[in-house]
Parts: sequence; structure tokens; C-alpha cells
Amino acid sequence: MTDDPSDKAELTTVLLDALPIGLMALDRDGLVTHVNQKAANLMRRHRTDIVGHSIRLLWPHSAGEILEIAASGRQEAAMPPKELDDCLVQISPLPQRSGAVLALFDQRLWRPYSESGQALDPLAAYYRQIFDISADGFSIANKQGRLILVNRAAADNVGVTPEHLQGRPVDYLTANKLTDGTVTKEVLQTGRTVTRVIKHFQTGRHILLTGQPIFGPDGQVRLVVINERDLTALQELESSLKQQKRIAARFKDELEALRLADLAGQEIVAESPAMARTLGVALKLARHGAKQLLITGESGTGKGLLAKFIHAHSPHASEPFIHINCAALPE
Repeated sequence: MTDDPSDKAELTTVLLDALPIGLMALDRDGLVTHVNQKAANLMRRHRTDIVGHSIRLLWPHSAGEILEIAASGRQEAAMPPKELDDCLVQISPLPQRSGAVLALFDQRLWRPYSESGQALDPLAAYYRQIFDISADGFSIANKQGRLILVNRAAADNVGVTPEHLQGRPVDYLTANKLTDGTVTKEVLQTGRTVTRVIKHFQTGRHILLTGQPIFGPDGQVRLVVINERDLTALQELESSLKQQKRIAARFKDELEALRLADLAGQEIVAESPAMARTLGVALKLARHGAKQLLITGESGTGKGLLAKFIHAHSPHASEPFIHINCAALPE
């Protein structure tokens, strides 16, 4: 190996051609400055028909998006170019917005591994199943507002199958009176998370709908992820709790009536609400074993009877009750 620049350039070409992926370099204006043999093969062109030509001419349908990503100078992205079948291009912007390196992958080479569960991501073959078994409804809409993926729970909320909704615009739901509202358009317009309660007419379910934006390298909304929470079950639970509270209140009233009926068999007669409350407080204190109680009242109001009542319902009921009238004792 010599220091001859032509020798180094030749070695670089040999090394790049030996790579199993296609590589193409663009300058800041979108002109192709280098392409390896793998990329030329994937593009079905000779190198001389690629180098020095604008990506806008080579890939007229995909160039705009690629150059936007390259101009960002900060974020990588991958996309399937419309001009190539079974290919994925990874766009890596160069520093100072000086261009980008495009890596072309032949998806036909790794698809068998993906389908056999031997992909780099071991969960790749199960993502759809995981998506479908979620109890919450999930759907994904693209930037045109079209549903590209709907899980089973979301379709069940509407009362249709996932296949019935996938591929349709979100407006289909309101236009066909399947629901009274959506959030997708608002998310696309504002770029913000939007939450709203809607109703699906076919199933009668009330749904808490939350749409969240997914942004592309250009800062524009590319996808809207829609999460659905069925409020119908929560409303039924709330109704059940209210009913249980009513039942508990009725039982409390019945227990109070039984307690007062029990008091009616004692020496004390409590007809007025105020006296019934007094006996109720005395009964609670007695059962809690309160040891020192002060009972006040005018002469003849039944302080002694109340003291006897408290003793009878206390843990000391089996022990003797000694009634001492302090007023009758000498000073």
C-alpha cells in the first residue's frame, strides 16, 4: 500500500463494495457523491447513472422527505422509498447540514428471520398479539387521518370488527353515526394530546378517548395513537357503590330502630329524639368500657337510672352496681 491518494480511494471503494448493505452519500444539495455496488444493484442502475445525479431525479417521490431529514442535521430516520420494492433506507444526516449517508437494506434478506421469530427483536412476531389482547382500546391513524391499525378492544367498543375499520378515514365513524366524536383531527391540527368523552351509538358505551401525537424528524405529526377507556364499567361500578351505600344506610337505620326497641325494655323510656341520642351516646361509652363519666342534670331527671343503664351495658355488668348519692353524704 502506498500513500498515493488514488490507491486509498480504490481501497475505500473496495471496502464499501464488500459491505452487505447499500451505501449512498449525498451532499447538501442532494447530489449523489458516492454509491457502492450493493446500492447500485438494489437501485437497478449503473454507478455512472447515479453518481453526480440529484436524488430528486433518482427518487422523485421520496427525495423531499429524505432531504428534509438530511437538512435537520440532528435526527436519523428510516423509511421505505417508494421507488424501490422490498427496501428500507436509513438516513443519517452529516454534521453542519453538509448532506447525509443513506444505508439501503434489502428486506427480503431478513424477512425470513423475522417470520421465524429469530429477528433481532424477539418480540417482533408477537407485537400484534400483544396489541390485540389489551383490555383497553388502541388504534393508530396516519397523518391523513386514516386508521391504519385497530385492536380488538377498540373495535368491540364500536360494535364492529377491526377489519371493518382498518384503512378507513376516522370521519367514517361519525359519518355513519357509529360515534358522536373523535379526537384525531384535533391532534393533527394542534400537535397536542387531546382527551374527550364520547359515546358509541351501536353499543351504547361511553368512552374516554385520548389521542397522542407521534412526531416525525421534521417536527410534523406523523401518527396519532388513540387510547380508549370504557367508562361504562366504571359508571356501573359507581352505581353499584351508591346502591351499597343506600343499603348500608338502611341497615344502620334498622339497627338504630332495633337498639331503641331494646332500650324500650329497660327502665328508661326514651321517646324524644334528644333522649334517644343521649342513650345512644351512653350505650357507646358503656360498650367501650369508659371508666369515668360525668352525668349532669337537674334533680329527678334520671341521672341514677342512666348510670345504672351504663353499668348494665358495660364489661363490668356482672359485677355489683353500688349507687351512692353524694348529696346525702355529710360534708
